Amino acid sequence: MLGTKVQTEERRRKETGVQTWKIEKPESEQKTPGKFVPTIIHSEEKYDYATIDPMKLKLFFSDEGISMKDFVEKNKPKVAMNGGFFDINDKGYFPTGLLISDSKLQSLPSQDIANGTDEGRAEYAQKAEKESKWYNVFFVKENGFCNITTSNNFYGNYSPVEYAGIKFAIEAGPLLAKDGIATPEEFGQRKSAQIPLLRSAIGVRGDGAAILFVSKEEMTYAELAHVMITLGAKTAMSLDGGPSSAFYGKDEKSEPSFMTINSIIYAW
Repeated sequence: MLGTKVQTEERRRKETGVQTWKIEKPESEQKTPGKFVPTIIHSEEKYDYATIDPMKLKLFFSDEGISMKDFVEKNKPKVAMNGGFFDINDKGYFPTGLLISDSKLQSLPSQDIANGTDEGRAEYAQKAEKESKWYNVFFVKENGFCNITTSNNFYGNYSPVEYAGIKFAIEAGPLLAKDGIATPEEFGQRKSAQIPLLRSAIGVRGDGAAILFVSKEEMTYAELAHVMITLGAKTAMSLDGGPSSAFYGKDEKSEPSFMTINSIIYAW
């Protein structure tokens, strides 16, 4: 279990003075959280992506929905992309998974929706129970540790809902890669796996940097996994894709999307 492993490694770190559970870097490269990875935005022919210190990540969401264009005009981020899945009804736009930003819980995890804890979304309980089986959580701890784990592991190790020590988290899926290897046993079971669609993903590099990725051309999950691994992701998961896919990079003068979405991952 993730929590047990982290606790064990934290004890070892305290006893030895070495951060054994974080990726070690040469002493000359050791920097404080929030400064060890510069934000770099890349615009390629077939996709846009950014590499960024995960401590800089923030999350915006609105039950009324918002387009990337409106968000960019109002908030002037350096980089932004669409977030997780959501449902729409006559009451608005509702995220269907966990959202944490600035250490504050913004949306309950899919398991709480599935078991009826989130009474406001009871109508989504059956769907959440089915969908959450392939959900994962990208999370950043307040000490800078960043990873992706299954929703079940996260839910079991970081309940109750306060999620002490978690600075940022978003729940989506499926898992695309683990330990630098594609995971077709995860994404291959999705009905849309072989259907070329616009795709969005988030990943973690070996040095702890986060990768934010949005395709400009349609691709399958297998192709998405391959690209994320090529960009250096040791672990990666899909975010909401299709028409929700949206990316903005200030340095690249990207044209933000008019599509209305529920959540946006961004950084200044």
